[in-house]
Amino acid sequence: MDRARSTHWVCAGLMVVFVASCGGADGGGGGGGGGGSQHPAWLSGSWSNGTRVENNTAFTGEEREIAFSRPDSSGSAKYRYRLGRSWTNEGRWSVVGDSIRLEGGYLSGRSISLSSFTVSCRILMFSGDTLFSSERIEGCPRPAARLSSDECRLVGNYSVNNQSGSTDVWSSNGWTLLLDEDRFYSYVYSHGSGRCFGTRCSSLTNSARPVVGEWRGSGGRLTAPMYDIASAQYEALEGSSCGGGGGGGARDSGVGSVVDSGVSTGALCGSCSSDADCPSGAFCGARRCDGVRGCYASGATCSTIAGRSCPAVSDFASCAGLTSSSCGSNSQCTNFSSGSPPGSRCLPRCASDADCRSSPSAEFDDRQQFCSINSGATMGICLMRCASGQACPSGASCRPFTNGTYGFCF
Repeated sequence: MDRARSTHWVCAGLMVVFVASCGGADGGGGGGGGGGSQHPAWLSGSWSNGTRVENNTAFTGEEREIAFSRPDSSGSAKYRYRLGRSWTNEGRWSVVGDSIRLEGGYLSGRSISLSSFTVSCRILMFSGDTLFSSERIEGCPRPAARLSSDECRLVGNYSVNNQSGSTDVWSSNGWTLLLDEDRFYSYVYSHGSGRCFGTRCSSLTNSARPVVGEWRGSGGRLTAPMYDIASAQYEALEGSSCGGGGGGGARDSGVGSVVDSGVSTGALCGSCSSDADCPSGAFCGARRCDGVRGCYASGATCSTIAGRSCPAVSDFASCAGLTSSSCGSNSQCTNFSSGSPPGSRCLPRCASDADCRSSPSAEFDDRQQFCSINSGATMGICLMRCASGQACPSGASCRPFTNGTYGFCF
């Protein structure tokens, strides 16, 4: 059996693990699976402890990983163990009773109890290390309890990214959280800093090794672990039968996400990614308040797109004293503490200039926007270009670039 892949962020500190039992052992070889098979299919894969990054350097020497392969044509199944960057000599593995017996190779003579696998077999406690699988494990003999309908809506990826400073010097911190449908979670905290000299920028990135464990929810809220997902950016898991709701303020999940007002994707006022997604005579356009794309008919307006209204604060408007959730799902509340005047504004997220085509009002429709991405990052914020003294939307000011030329609106 192949594993079902899940889309999430697992990278890179000290790992704290919340471990919960996956239930009692099944019969037939102590839950080895496959009716007492020596090489149950669910065991083919790898478990590792993840990577810690400090000042752009991955501490691979701290990594541990064990991988089990499927049996070859002779019926022999191999295992390998990694210490840091190096894989040790391979050996053979088989399930005997309620343990995995290792013969030959670096771990020859060792046994791994099947009870060491928890949280739907995603976590393996071995030799003092907490190892985890980045994929769901189909056929795990000790699955976690089924999700309730409320918990099912929480399944997905969550992220928070807080940035402060100026375009010259900045700092950031944030986290990513995966809540998978097999109750496995992975949390990664990261922080960084950077500065620019003219057009040349440099940055330092730090991320902790993932914290993993079993998650629970109640009443549409995450109850364990105690992370605040209400204001986090939400993204549904690819191929998951759950998700789409998010938690609290994370319900807006962007273009093409779950429709909860009866408006179908591709219908008028439904979500879209191109004109091809829309009915005949309609076009796919980005609304000005937050850049969410929807199907419009010529001369018509949409009070909502896919059932979602404009956020409380439109793009480029002030979000001082508010949370990023006030900016909607496609933008973030960005703080520049330096400059004149200082302040916070909702700015669209972007991965390239192509994501920055929408404008906050008709007055600025012809104003060029660009995607400003810190060195080493994959996502940035959209900024609007301006000339010295030129008007900016929502009371923003035209600020100079580091080299003194103009400029961008903030």
